[in-house]
Amino acid sequence: VRSAFMALEEAQVAIDGLDMKASEEIQKVIDRYAKKKKKFIFARAGAIRRIPDFWKMIFEYHPILQTRLEEIDRQILGDLKYIFAQDIETDTGSGYEIRFEFGKGSRYIKENEFIRKVILTEQDSESISIVTNTPIHWKSSKIAKKNPNSMFVLLFTSNQAENDVVEIIREDLLENPVQAYASAVEAESELQLEMDAIPDLVTTYQ
Repeated sequence: VRSAFMALEEAQVAIDGLDMKASEEIQKVIDRYAKKKKKFIFARAGAIRRIPDFWKMIFEYHPILQTRLEEIDRQILGDLKYIFAQDIETDTGSGYEIRFEFGKGSRYIKENEFIRKVILTEQDSESISIVTNTPIHWKSSKIAKKNPNSMFVLLFTSNQAENDVVEIIREDLLENPVQAYASAVEAESELQLEMDAIPDLVTTYQ
């Protein structure tokens, strides 16, 4: 039995070693293709910036996000040029950051961009998320006061608010913004067809 157990341990050590090596090789492949993707990601970003109201369209027709929008959010979305997310590594843990780019022409915020960072780390043997926001200054103090329940007001002013919105943006929208935009355009077209049909229905029942 002892010799069998020793053989078992040797086999398990070999398997663990191969698993580790496989993980290292897989990561190398991921890193290599991530570098190849960069130029296409930049090209996609440039194209998106040239499409008016690209992100506004997506948000307004997303089944969850549209329910969270107030009028001020729609106006802020009209200034949004690009959203970008990337994985990050820090001394305390790994996570991601999501960047909202407004450029210099925003009517509502003074900064050109807003960044939220989410770091997953261990504390007292428990996994926790450390969330930080870059500071945002409104061009008018009345914006936040008059719109306390606005999605973007909450997102920009509190690092504990709208975490679910950030996850939806990261997982639903940024994985394939082209598909997200196409779905929004299709939804808008369907809504327009329904609206166009209303006068015909009214005429039918008169």
